[in-house]
Amino acid sequence: MIEFLQHKEDVTAREIIAVQQPAYIKEAELIGFDGIPALQETAKDIQASREQFAGYRKDGRLIGVISYEKNMHHLTICRLVVHPDGFRKGIGRA
Repeated sequence: MIEFLQHKEDVTAREIIAVQQPAYIKEAELIGFDGIPALQETAKDIQASREQFAGYRKDGRLIGVISYEKNMHHLTICRLVVHPDGFRKGIGRA
């Protein structure tokens, strides 16, 4: 199920990090580069973000996250991450 996330809340920010970190670790392994800036983000960074967040939950567990910024008539996707447990299951597409 897809829902908007209240990323300013500590628990939610930590949930986002728990999805983002393993996803970017896997990406870093695949591309052979561990300098991806999002790998260094903390829950405090997520809470301070001006992005809007939505997430995909399966059995109550956050498993996918998208964030975006909306400016007038433009929508910019800032991040789209799926926990490795959810790879190849259509979560990113959803």
